[in-house]
Amino acid sequence: MKTYKRLAHLLAQIKASNRITRRADIAESAIWHIQENILPQGSGFDHGTTLDIENSAVNKFIFHSSYHHMTDGNYTHWTEFIVTVTPSFLTEYTIDFSGDVNDEDDAYFGDVFAAAMDTEDEED
Repeated sequence: MKTYKRLAHLLAQIKASNRITRRADIAESAIWHIQENILPQGSGFDHGTTLDIENSAVNKFIFHSSYHHMTDGNYTHWTEFIVTVTPSFLTEYTIDFSGDVNDEDDAYFGDVFAAAMDTEDEED
């Protein structure tokens, strides 16, 4: 199952149980696995990417991420941003960025997050 579909199913389990059941604990563990193994981390995304479970829903994912920029082999600055993934009838989903993201970053980050959303995740 693609990552974005898996996340929707996991969030539905968490939201339906108000985060107080064993099923919610299992769903949160699966989300942690996705954050550690599928969502962007490393190669500039040095702090990884986290799903904001409280503010996300089955029809809107909110991720927090940052990117460590390099110029001539030296780290120059960080860009911190929020990624919002929402369903789309035309393209399966849309990815939007808020924060200090320029057009060049937007294109690269979009490709990286699309690859993560389209990754086939094995269900636990």
